[in-house]
Amino acid sequence: MRTYDVLLFDLFDTLLLFHRDRLPLVSVDGQEVRTSSVASYNVIAEAYPHIGFPEFYRAFFAGFQEAERLRAIDNREVTARERFLFTFERLGLPLTPSAQEVLERALVAHMGGLAKAMEFPPESVRVLEWAKNQYRIGMVSNFDHPPAAYKVIEEEGVKGFFEEIVISGDVGWRKPSREIFGIAFERMRIGPAQAIFVGDSPGIDVVGAKQVRMDVIWLNRKGEEFTDGLPRPDYTIGCLEELIRLL
Repeated sequence: MRTYDVLLFDLFDTLLLFHRDRLPLVSVDGQEVRTSSVASYNVIAEAYPHIGFPEFYRAFFAGFQEAERLRAIDNREVTARERFLFTFERLGLPLTPSAQEVLERALVAHMGGLAKAMEFPPESVRVLEWAKNQYRIGMVSNFDHPPAAYKVIEEEGVKGFFEEIVISGDVGWRKPSREIFGIAFERMRIGPAQAIFVGDSPGIDVVGAKQVRMDVIWLNRKGEEFTDGLPRPDYTIGCLEELIRLL
């Protein structure tokens, strides 16, 4: 196996787990959905009591869909604030100074709801503790509201493990774009041959790393078949702690 100077990690569903079943379960248009939008709606309803939850949820989901459409064009990030602007536009709410204040509070509430579904497991801490004495450590993550990501890793006491943290909402590019990896390389003053990437998504993490000619470890916790037609990972592990034995 090659030797590496740098370990680059994905954050969500690699180091940090997201449990969708911890989100509130609500009924919308005859369907039950788990959504983080409930906390945001409580802020909206206080300011605009004429807006019911189904109407808000439809606008909220439409904003998410528009963000996904735009991201798919060229992997440019659409921030959470921009998504909420889409939602306000869909609701017909002019962006007055008071509306902007409501938007910011709704965004904070939304991220607080998401945080309740996040878990930084002990396994991740153990791996970072091991890695800190062996490698330089960086992070390259897709997330549209960086303050929420920073808050989680600061509260878990792990931010200091990372020499550099590159989050799409800060730099404007999402994985699998070459640009976001290039920013990490530039900040850490390395080339792709010096690093190996660890991530859970074949279409995002594996494809992105391979596009910049970096070796990659696919974290496949669920034992899934790899997606046909995509570049193959260099290594596959079933849990994060297997990284220690592998490297």
